[in-house]
Amino acid sequence: MGEATPMLTPQEPIMLAILLIFVVLVVAVIIVVVKTILYFLSAIVIAAVVWYLTKDITYAAITFLLVSVVSLLRKH
Repeated sequence: MGEATPMLTPQEPIMLAILLIFVVLVVAVIIVVVKTILYFLSAIVIAAVVWYLTKDITYAAITFLLVSVVSLLRKH
């Protein structure tokens, strides 16, 4: 039986900490993106309906902005 090697070399804890920070940041970004999509879901759906009915992206964009502003004002 040879000598036991240490579980972690001096550089591995640093790499592990960097990996953990990276994973936390990625999860935080994913959570923010999902919450934003869910928050604006009503505006997205209504704008999609307007676009489907009119085939005009300008009307859909205006609808999205108006519904988004109303949603923001209603929440606060």
